[in-house]
Amino acid sequence: MFTCLNLLELREYAAAMTWVQWISLGISNWE
Repeated sequence: MFTCLNLLELREYAAAMTWVQWISLGISNWE
């Protein structure tokens, strides 16, 4: 059962994971 709050948390979590992936790619490119 999802609530608006849970959906917002999922969006924030997904956004955070996306940033982690981009940062990881950036570091890999710099090395």
